[in-house]
Amino acid sequence: MTDYPMGKAGTYDDLGPAARSALHSILFQPKVDLSTKRYCGVEALSRWQPDQTQPPWLQTRGGVSVPDTDEHCQAYDYVVLSSVLNLCGRWSPALRSKAGTVSVNITGPTLSSAWLAPFIKRCLSTRGLPRLTIELTETFAITNETSALKTMQTLSRYGVAFSIDDFLTGFNQQPIFARLPFEELKVDRQDVQNLSTKRGSALVAQIVSSAKARGATVVAEGIENPAQLELAKASGCAQGQGFCISQPLTESDFVNRLAQPGDHPWAATEFEHAQKEKTQQL
Repeated sequence: MTDYPMGKAGTYDDLGPAARSALHSILFQPKVDLSTKRYCGVEALSRWQPDQTQPPWLQTRGGVSVPDTDEHCQAYDYVVLSSVLNLCGRWSPALRSKAGTVSVNITGPTLSSAWLAPFIKRCLSTRGLPRLTIELTETFAITNETSALKTMQTLSRYGVAFSIDDFLTGFNQQPIFARLPFEELKVDRQDVQNLSTKRGSALVAQIVSSAKARGATVVAEGIENPAQLELAKASGCAQGQGFCISQPLTESDFVNRLAQPGDHPWAATEFEHAQKEKTQQL
């Protein structure tokens, strides 16, 4: 991570001590096809642990840290992307193939930056990697529409896919949304929890309709029980993730699970295990 392309004091230089002291970790949360309950991809999640050595700009909220400026967003995203791609680059060709698509979140300022496309191109050309999907969280504004669209078009040519996270919470109302080359829409956890209500089901129906109009896949996030899984499936969501399917796993646990022979009914396996643990505690 020494080739940070911005090289500005107060961003990556501040982040370095936290990263080097292993406060930062990457977890992997599997996704399943809701029709078959079979594994179909994974999202890489960044986690930071509170510590006095953390940079002051890294504000922790529930274990997930949110940078406070555009430059800090880019520094944060660079470290996360580097970590994920380094881990995936260690996997065997068989595991990379079985892993399918690996999704990583980035912020709007990073999407608009000049360094992102060359950096990812270099990583893809020098390492064997699974297919990469970049998730754009709607609550982060795109700082430069022209640069963002150019970056997305360039990365699409490299085989990178795009997903809109927390759909209907942000820039879907902006003119740029219609021009974004995305392949996936993600239903927010709160909307999944409200699927049993009339308003909630209508909202998800709107998301599914928007996705179908663009030929995109809909992923339901935060599925916590079989009832939510079935409601998400009935509403038209093609894929799902959440604690009912699998908790976020360390890289070693994820790789060990992925290395098992055959396809895995992740949802059933994880939920049954969780229920047994709950029963034992009672």
